[in-house]
Amino acid sequence: MRVPALAACFAVLVVALSLPAFAAGKKIFITKTDENFNGMNGVTFELYTDNPPVGGARGNEDTKVDTQTTDATGKATFENVAQGNYWVHEVTPAGYNDNPDESVKVGRKNKEIVFSNTRKPANNRVNDPTGDEAIHDGTHVSDFGPAIAALCEAGEEQCRVVAAWNDSAELRTTDGVSAVAGALSTDSGGTWGPQHKLRPFAVADAVLGEPAVAVDPTQDRFFVASIGFKIAAAFDRWPIFVARFGANGFEEPVNTWPEIPSGFIAHGPSIAADAGDVFLANTISLGKGSSEIAFSRSTDAGQTWSEPSSISGTGTYDHVDLNLGPNNNLYVAWADYKGANVPTYHIMFSRSINAGEDFREPVFVRQATPKPGTPGHCGSPSLRSVLGRVAAVAQADLAVDPGDVTRLYAVYPRHGQGGDESDVFYSTSHDGGLTWGDPELVGSAEGTQWAPHVDVAPDGRVAITFWESEDGSTVDPKVAYYDPFEDGFLGEPRSLTNGNPFPLWQLAPSFDSELADCFGLGDPAVVAPGSGFFFAWADGRDPGPAGNGGVDPNIYSAHDIGPFLSTSTSLSVSKTASELEARGRVAPAPLAGARVSVTLFVDDGGGFDRVGRKRAKTGAEGAYSASFTRPDVGRCRLVVVFEGSEGREPSPATTKTFSC
Repeated sequence: MRVPALAACFAVLVVALSLPAFAAGKKIFITKTDENFNGMNGVTFELYTDNPPVGGARGNEDTKVDTQTTDATGKATFENVAQGNYWVHEVTPAGYNDNPDESVKVGRKNKEIVFSNTRKPANNRVNDPTGDEAIHDGTHVSDFGPAIAALCEAGEEQCRVVAAWNDSAELRTTDGVSAVAGALSTDSGGTWGPQHKLRPFAVADAVLGEPAVAVDPTQDRFFVASIGFKIAAAFDRWPIFVARFGANGFEEPVNTWPEIPSGFIAHGPSIAADAGDVFLANTISLGKGSSEIAFSRSTDAGQTWSEPSSISGTGTYDHVDLNLGPNNNLYVAWADYKGANVPTYHIMFSRSINAGEDFREPVFVRQATPKPGTPGHCGSPSLRSVLGRVAAVAQADLAVDPGDVTRLYAVYPRHGQGGDESDVFYSTSHDGGLTWGDPELVGSAEGTQWAPHVDVAPDGRVAITFWESEDGSTVDPKVAYYDPFEDGFLGEPRSLTNGNPFPLWQLAPSFDSELADCFGLGDPAVVAPGSGFFFAWADGRDPGPAGNGGVDPNIYSAHDIGPFLSTSTSLSVSKTASELEARGRVAPAPLAGARVSVTLFVDDGGGFDRVGRKRAKTGAEGAYSASFTRPDVGRCRLVVVFEGSEGREPSPATTKTFSC
C-alpha cells in the first residue's frame, strides 16, 4: 500500500529534557509542525497557570502568563517559567483542526512539547446539479447512499475514488428505468468527473437503487451493485444487478440471479472483490414478513454468478454488511429486526474461511438491542423515525482490521435513555468474531446520533461515521477516530462539514413526490484503503429549485488523513568482535517499510562525535535493525528515532550509551 505525503496528528508529545538549570526558572520549548512534519512559522501559543483544581480542562480560573509565536523553524520558547502546573494553549492555525490544551507540570527540568495537527478536510461536491429545476431534470439525490470505494496504488500520487448514489432524476425514461448514478475522482476526491447513470441492459428492466461499491485492487476494477426488477414480470421479482464502473462510466449491468423465483425481492446489496472474485450478500424478502440473508459469488469478474445460498436460514433478517479479509475470508453481519412491532433487535455475525463455500453458525454480536427512533411516524404506527421525519433503521455495520483479522468492529444505533431517540455504539471482537465485547458509546450521549458506518485503515486506525443532530433541526455528518492500541477515541468526533451543520430537508411528507415519506440521509460512508480516510454523504447545504420546495440535497465528499498516533521505540544492542547491531521495535507498529533513523556516536576522550548513521526499515510488528562497524576504543552511544509514516507520529529519541 502506498504511503502518501506524511501528515501530522491531533496529538501532543511532551518530553522532559535533562538540560542545565536556570536560576530564574525553567523553559518550555515548543515545536510546531505541519501535516508534513515541517516547522510552521507564526503559530501563537499561550501559557496559562493551572489553578486548583488541577487538571480537567482550562477554565476561567486559569490565568494567562505569557504568549509566544513560532519562528520560521516552528520553534518557540517560554522563558523563566516558575515551578508549578500550567496549560499550554495553541491558537489554531486557519484551516486546521483544534489541538487540545496540554497540561504541563514544571519542576526541576525543562520541558519540550511538540504540537502537530491535521488540516480540516475540504468538502467537494460529487454530483452536478445543473438544470435541476424539476424532479426529472439534472440530479435529484434521495435515500440509500452514497456508497464509496477507493483504490490507492503504490507509485501513484493520487487515489481513484468512485461514489454511487440514488438519483431519481430520469427515473422513467425511454431508454430504461434507472435511479442510480455514479462518478469517478482521479485525485483523491479533490475533483469529480461527470456523473453517469447506471442503465439497465433492456428497456424491460429497471435499476432502482441502494447502490453498493467495491474495488478489486488486483484487477483495477470498480463494481457497483444495485437492486432492480423485471418490468415484464409484473414487478414481482427483484434481482440484484452488478456493473463495472470506470472512466467511461458504467458497463452493461449483469443480473446476478436471472432465475429468481416469482415473489422474491432481493435488496440491500453489500459487495466485495479481490483477485478476480466478486462476492455479494443481500437480503431476500420471501413474503409474509420472512426473509433470508443470501450469498453469491462470481469467479469471472462479475460476468456470471452462482445461485444465491442462505447464510442465515429463514427469519426476520435485513441490512447485511459483507467484508473481505485476506485469503478470501468473508465476514458478514446483519440485523434480526424481529418484526416491525417488536421494540428490540438482534445483531448477527457469521464468517466463511473458504471464500463462501460455507459459513459458520451465526453468533450474536448483541441481543435485544433497543431499536432507535420513535414509532408512529412515516405513515405507519409501526415504522420508526428520528426527529419525526428520518427513517430510523435498526442495522449494524462491520469492519475488519486488515493488519489483524482477528480484530473486528461492529457499530450500530440503539435507543437512548428516556426520550433520547438514538445513540451510536460499537462492539469489538478479538477472536475473529466468535465473541464480542460489551457495547461502548461513540461520541456524546447528548443529542441524536444514528446511521453509523465503520472502516479500519491498514495501519489499524478506526473511523466511525454517523449523523448527529444537536438541536433537533440541523444535522451534521460526524467522524470519530478510534485508537485500538490505547483502546480510546482520539479527541472528540469531528464534523465532516467543518462545523457547518445544515437544516434537515422536508421528509414527511417527502419533498420529492417520487419518494416515500421519511426517505433521505443514508449512512455517511467511509473507506480507508490507505492514504487516509475517504467520506461521502448526502448534504443539504445547497439551495434547490422552487418546484421542490427549495430543496435539492447533493452528494459531498471529503478526504482526511486522520489523526496520527504517538510512537515510541525500543532499543537493544548486541556486539561481536567486529560489529555493533541495534535492534528494536516501533510501537504501535507502523506499516512495513517505514523508516527508522539509527545514529552512532563515539567518545574517545574528547566528547561524543557522530561517526555513522543508518536508515533502517520496519518489518513485521514494527521491528527494525541496523549494523555498524564496531569501534575499538572509547564509549559508544546509539540514538534511534522513528521518522514517522502514515498513521504514526515521529518518536522521541531513544538513547543507549555503553562501552564500545
